[in-house]
Amino acid sequence: MSTWRRIRRHHGLEHAAVAVIGQWRGRRVPVFGISSPRGFILVGPFERGEAQEAAHEALRRLNAGQRNLALSDDCGTSLLATAVLTTGAVLALTRRSPLARLPLAITAAVAINRFAPRLGRWLQRELTTDAALEHVVIARVRELDVFGRFLVVSVSVRDTGHDQ
Repeated sequence: MSTWRRIRRHHGLEHAAVAVIGQWRGRRVPVFGISSPRGFILVGPFERGEAQEAAHEALRRLNAGQRNLALSDDCGTSLLATAVLTTGAVLALTRRSPLARLPLAITAAVAINRFAPRLGRWLQRELTTDAALEHVVIARVRELDVFGRFLVVSVSVRDTGHDQ
């Protein structure tokens, strides 16, 4: 299996684990994550045990068909899509007269606000996440460091080799 596919799978599991924590708490949780070929790291206000249980629950739910858990509006992919669209609009508007800019800027802002989240989710689904985790197991969850109220947790993932 390619390195990129492994990262995409771990990225999807990372999103799902964060979504599970948010569902358990009944609110969005301020979490930063990063995925790698070996698993993912989460930084947020939780305990190691909560992150471990959430990762296992996320894996179970993804494998049960809840594939939308792998997509997140807070993902860097979605934020990048918004930034690219906004930058394009700003660059296009700088060539207009000041009087023409305002209605075009408002129209662009509304269009970007409506379109960017859909583009971000599409990019995640097609390029940066993968919810197909049938042969994945969570090998280990360990605490790496504590920054005030935020814990850094490493989730190591292993493939059982059935879909390589």
